[in-house]
Amino acid sequence: MGILRRSIVLILTSLLVIGAVTPHCQNGGHHDGNKCICGTSFYGTRCEFILSEIRPVVNATVNVTVTVVETFKDELRDPNSKEYTDFVIRFNQQMARLYSEIPHYKGIFRGVEIINITEGSIIVEHILLLKIYADEYDEIVDEVFTLLNHTNCTSDTKTERLCFKANTTKVQPVPLDFKEICLKSLDIPKDIQEYYSPVNVSGKTMCVSRCSVNSEDPINCNKGQCSVTRQGPNCYCETSPDYWYSGDRCQTAISKPGVYAGVSVGLFVLLVIIIALAVFLYRRRRPSNKERLIDENRWYEEGWEEENRGPAASFSNSSASDSAVPVNSIFLPDLEKVNTSMKVTVPRANVVLSGNPYERTT
Repeated sequence: MGILRRSIVLILTSLLVIGAVTPHCQNGGHHDGNKCICGTSFYGTRCEFILSEIRPVVNATVNVTVTVVETFKDELRDPNSKEYTDFVIRFNQQMARLYSEIPHYKGIFRGVEIINITEGSIIVEHILLLKIYADEYDEIVDEVFTLLNHTNCTSDTKTERLCFKANTTKVQPVPLDFKEICLKSLDIPKDIQEYYSPVNVSGKTMCVSRCSVNSEDPINCNKGQCSVTRQGPNCYCETSPDYWYSGDRCQTAISKPGVYAGVSVGLFVLLVIIIALAVFLYRRRRPSNKERLIDENRWYEEGWEEENRGPAASFSNSSASDSAVPVNSIFLPDLEKVNTSMKVTVPRANVVLSGNPYERTT
């Protein structure tokens, strides 16, 4: 039973340690056991920050028309026919091989989409789908045009290859909207695209936030660093051995020695106030000499009388048994009727010495 309990504790402890050490990677990052591996546009211990300058990658298209030197069949008019389906498969495969010869091909080609097939040999209107840097679009369009006009056939296999009619190829670009490039960037999350705007930096199109010095309205964080999160660009203030920096632009410097001194003085003043308050309360609760005298008189006038009202004190004189006062009479002095202004004269005692030195006569 003890071994089982220790095993359970060990497992739970291990899980807690793993959970505490392994951070949650944000924005698509993953943990490799030591740290978060962030995507191209992210950084930070948890990939929580986005770069202030991003070269946007966008989806782009090019309209292309080629004439394939083959006999047109009526079945190619019907998209549901077997001839049409077989031709589309062959055309996509052959054009993918051809477009792979574009110098910028690696990673940019997304496919071919046929729009229309018409007669005149076989005229194929299609869209070339690309994934490119926005500033490379015009260059790639020129490369596509050059490639198609210098290609007679796609391959050496006679049954599969496509041969083109010379001087009939058309390449028509679909211009990108410069103002909306950042809103279409694949590298910027949709919920923060609004914080970026396109600018031209050294001949390249860049999407920059206000954290960038290339922004039209950059944020000055003074003694801090500007970083972009899903809440937008913000200043994250730095610290130094002598100062803390605060404020939305890290514009306020707080002296560390001054804070330490102020806190020390404040604690000392607080301690003095607490001691003074304690002394005050102690003296307030302790009765004064006057209050004690009043209490004693009250006891004399009220308390003593009440305590002795039950079994009252009795006085008896054994030698005066025939006195008019009963032997066990009750003596209750009435102090209120005592005339305190009356003078009492006590006669001086006369001492007479007799033969017996121990006998005193008054």
